[in-house]
Amino acid sequence: MVFSPLPGHARWSTLATALLIAAVVTWRTRRPLRAALAVIAWLALYEVVWQGCDVVAHRANVVNYGWLSLAVVAWPLLAFQAGIRPHPIGAAVCAAGFLVWLALGFDYNWIGQPGPIRPVPEALNLVTKTALGLAYLAGALRPGTEPARSARAGSRA
Repeated sequence: MVFSPLPGHARWSTLATALLIAAVVTWRTRRPLRAALAVIAWLALYEVVWQGCDVVAHRANVVNYGWLSLAVVAWPLLAFQAGIRPHPIGAAVCAAGFLVWLALGFDYNWIGQPGPIRPVPEALNLVTKTALGLAYLAGALRPGTEPARSARAGSRA
């Protein structure tokens, strides 16, 4: 079973990756809000890229894609401002996976589809999403990625 029974029917692999990011970042940094931001930024950026590929491959609605992108792009930008930047290797693996997926026609599985789950599209979904998730995990833990604090913020008047 690929899809969970939760609202929205997220894939089990997506839930596991989100829990891994949240748990490890919270444990290592003691900052649960940083962990939550890493998870939300990962999911938002993945969705923007995935939907963009759907527009390119299947001529999905460009207006809907534009509105979706505008609605969620703030999360990766906020994470970047907070010093959470995807690790370049994980981002490159994700990008390469999307290029392969597009070259193969960008077929994907969905809840309630006729027929069985197709393994190649599912594997490409798993590789791209997990690679980007691990890139965000590594980026949230990387030393020196905390935003600079002003000298005045730490001093008492």
